Amino acid sequence: GISTYATIWVNGTILHRNFCGYTSMYIDITPYAKYGDNINTVAVRVDANPQEGWWYEGAGIYRNTWLVKRSPLYIITDGVYAHPVKLDNGKWQIPVEVTMNNISHDAAKVDVEVSLFDKAGKMVVAGKQTTTVGVFRITPAKLTLDVENPVLWDLENPVLYTVKTVVKQNGAVVDELT
Repeated sequence: GISTYATIWVNGTILHRNFCGYTSMYIDITPYAKYGDNINTVAVRVDANPQEGWWYEGAGIYRNTWLVKRSPLYIITDGVYAHPVKLDNGKWQIPVEVTMNNISHDAAKVDVEVSLFDKAGKMVVAGKQTTTVGVFRITPAKLTLDVENPVLWDLENPVLYTVKTVVKQNGAVVDELT
């Protein structure tokens, strides 16, 4: 969160403007980064219009900010979607979609492994999908997990399950997300 009018530069190039303190942003700085011993400069300017906010007239960065270094093949930000569905026969399935990006020089054949863990951390079910992510391509991998008799969340028993996604290339983990 940056309030209110923000401009973000990387190495002298404006990469993003944000006009609302309530929205998050993700900026890929790869094309603008300097490599090796070169120094990179990230600059943020925040302007507050005195008439802008009814509750906050200040300006600045008021939430956490991260600089994320990723491998050339990675799960995109917010790239795992898992939504449980109750079937007509009373059984449950979790369709999972994992969206990856490949900024390397070669297409990548990857194994996408998705596991579901219960409240105690015990694996309930797992699935695997092999797919190829082309050069400079954003590609989804889709698979479905069948879940037998899940314990459903309610106020008296707030059970939450955890989905862990691991992307492997040639047997090595290149990205993972829980």
